[in-house]
Amino acid sequence: MNNLLTIKLYVRDANKQGIKNFPIRGKYISGDQANLTLTVEKVSDEKGFVTLQLLPNAHYDISVMTTGGVFEHNATIDTDTAARKQYVVIGLSKPIKNYISTRELRIVDLEDKPVANCKYKLVYFGKTIHQTVGADGKKKIKSLVGEPVTITLLKPDNSEVASATFTYVSHKVKEANFRLKMPIHQHQPTTAPDQPTSSPPSLIPPTNGITVTQLKLIFTTATLDHLQKVVDEINPNLEKYKLDTPYRKANFFGQIRRETGSTMVGRSEDLGHYSVHTLTTLLGYYIHHPSEAPIDHGHAEIIANKAYGPNSPKGIELGNMNTGDGWLFRGRGMKQITGRFNYHSFTQGYSDLWSDGADFEAHPELLEIMPYELRSAIWFWLTKKNHNHQHCYELADGGVSPAVVDSITAIVNHGELGHPGATERRTNVAFAYGVLT
Repeated sequence: MNNLLTIKLYVRDANKQGIKNFPIRGKYISGDQANLTLTVEKVSDEKGFVTLQLLPNAHYDISVMTTGGVFEHNATIDTDTAARKQYVVIGLSKPIKNYISTRELRIVDLEDKPVANCKYKLVYFGKTIHQTVGADGKKKIKSLVGEPVTITLLKPDNSEVASATFTYVSHKVKEANFRLKMPIHQHQPTTAPDQPTSSPPSLIPPTNGITVTQLKLIFTTATLDHLQKVVDEINPNLEKYKLDTPYRKANFFGQIRRETGSTMVGRSEDLGHYSVHTLTTLLGYYIHHPSEAPIDHGHAEIIANKAYGPNSPKGIELGNMNTGDGWLFRGRGMKQITGRFNYHSFTQGYSDLWSDGADFEAHPELLEIMPYELRSAIWFWLTKKNHNHQHCYELADGGVSPAVVDSITAIVNHGELGHPGATERRTNVAFAYGVLT
């Protein structure tokens, strides 16, 4: 919306030190949006600043995370007054060193069984520490809010296997535990540091599985680490994810290639790069309001809130109810899940497949990180149907012909049918089939 006010917050601790990556929550408590139920969470930048786009003539409640890991009220700002200031100070009651999280690192194999005595390397505040999990595959780890922790799993010969970086920015402490997988396809615990083994873990994929080498041919600029995470997620679950035949895999990855490009990264939809021509040919709002396209071109948030806003036909279809929902629930993940309804549906259906209790309506940004960016595509693949009640994977059983690909494209993004995007999907699927067979 053009009448939104730009307001900057400065988050600092009791020592008046700006805090990077610190989460704050906000909610309208008076004004036109006082009945807004959605609570928005944002994270401060490297210097401690958070920029908000808020409605005028309203009061906005700011909550911060406490040392107990829950959010509590900190300040109420008048949006008109705050917009006239350089920034509004949001002060914490204690020094940043008090905001410590204790979480559990759990290392499992690809069958989700604990890997006993597994070695790992932990990098935190620039220091490297070598440790070993217990016989249950678990270890307690403490970290400071906002500070990244990098954990790299090691084989008995100290060669690196898998790595991931975590940052404590959530109040859901118990749900924010570290969980890493060793690429072992049958449960085979590693040995203690001083007990060398003559039988190292097997890295051979299961029958009908996929390899990093194959994916690299399809997603040419993706990192090997990222592709390894994809392989580790899919190979143990081929039947569960309905990716157990060449036709299914080709259609799945070919469609993703169109959505993510060669990186296979499920970033948020970049509407700001849409040309005026694209806006007026693909997005319904601008097809009916072409004069606004040259003005809005390059302004991603404005475009999203118009194209997917609650007053647009597409926004109504997507279940967007509040001002700002178009931007908040823009396309994310490897299948570009879009709209509040789909974020809500994904959250509801997620627990049927996975057990970590992620909430994508409350935390839509989760769809931009692994494993959620991939799992959103898997959920779509498993649940979405056409008007004949055929799932994507069922349609894929028909092969990789243009007609079959188009039938799946009609579910993924029917607006591309008849446009170059649909042709690209056909090419991607055909190429993927050649790679995966």
